[in-house]
Amino acid sequence: MAGAILVNGLGSGLFMPLSALYFTTIVGLSPAEVAAGLGVAAVAGAVAGVPFGLLADRMGARTVLVVLLLGTAVLIPVYLVITNQWQFMAVASVIRVLDRGISGVAAALVAHVIPGAAQRTSVRAVLRTSLAMGLTAGATLSAIVLSVHSHTAYTVAILADSITFALAGLMYLRLPTPEASPRSAQVSRLAVLRDVPFLGITVAFSLLGASNWVVAFALPIWAVRHTHLPFVVISAAAVVNTAGHLLLQVPVAHKIKTMRHAVRATVAGGMLLSTAGLLFASTSIEVPALAALLLLTGVVVNVAGGLCVTSAQFYISSEVAPESAQGQYQGFVSTGAALTSIFAPSLFAALPLAHATPGWVVISVLFAGVAVAVPPLVRLAELRSIGHELGARHREEGACNAA
Repeated sequence: MAGAILVNGLGSGLFMPLSALYFTTIVGLSPAEVAAGLGVAAVAGAVAGVPFGLLADRMGARTVLVVLLLGTAVLIPVYLVITNQWQFMAVASVIRVLDRGISGVAAALVAHVIPGAAQRTSVRAVLRTSLAMGLTAGATLSAIVLSVHSHTAYTVAILADSITFALAGLMYLRLPTPEASPRSAQVSRLAVLRDVPFLGITVAFSLLGASNWVVAFALPIWAVRHTHLPFVVISAAAVVNTAGHLLLQVPVAHKIKTMRHAVRATVAGGMLLSTAGLLFASTSIEVPALAALLLLTGVVVNVAGGLCVTSAQFYISSEVAPESAQGQYQGFVSTGAALTSIFAPSLFAALPLAHATPGWVVISVLFAGVAVAVPPLVRLAELRSIGHELGARHREEGACNAA
């Protein structure tokens, strides 16, 4: 799985940085048309997680994942023949739907083949690190395409992205084939949408996940508009952020062995994210050297908090989900991540980028408050799991007595 995700990430990292230029300079779409198409695609992808998760529960996660990857491989080259916004919107939406399905089904596959939440957390940390390595390597290669800036170069990049999806799908065939969940043990369809504690947990982690957009989106604009920092500091922040995720995701995940560890990591991570927001707010001072130190310190703290939160979510989302419904539950987690990518830029644009220091304070309070709300939600989810287990046991005893 790590090899497949690394290969797939290489192609995605290659195409993503140059996609906007391809669609505007080669295809001829306006920036507004591209933005609108990507917005529609993001919304379409947000609803894909649970349906594909249900398929994974019933047909087997590996089978569904391979089909999604090969289907995406077939669709990506269609970008080479689109000529208008409607075609772009349609193709981008279908690809985004398949992509979000891939994310949720991959998490379900881990749950199906790896026993225990602690082991699943460690495995998913390795997979996340592999993805980050692939994206970083692909983004580096995209610089070559951008320097050439020709129709042929963009075509090669798009076809290379398609090939990586196909290779990843074929690599997944080397995995063992987990059985589909037995129907007698399955919870009802769309049970996740009625599981209020799990919904709350997913919403909480989706809000905390907005921290992943701090360095990628908020800080560059913040530095230009509200600080006296040189551009090299922003580049350094990106390097520190990337290196931190590559080097520390797996070690942090290995520390989470029990639900208590996961809950504590969530609260600690939220407090670290809150502290990072206050550090970013303080960079508006007129002393560039001190502001640079505060910003880089904030990035380190933000990385630490984000890794704690991510690792905790891996554990909690796996542990409290019914084993026979890991597909639909992990699919809903994927939906939460998709929604984060939609609202997070707007959240930062509306708060710190629009209102400066007070906006960062609100962000800090939000992160701290959401993190504190997770422990009671987890307790409710555990009580729900116990109730379901007792109910199933009573039904089995009733069936035995009837026999």
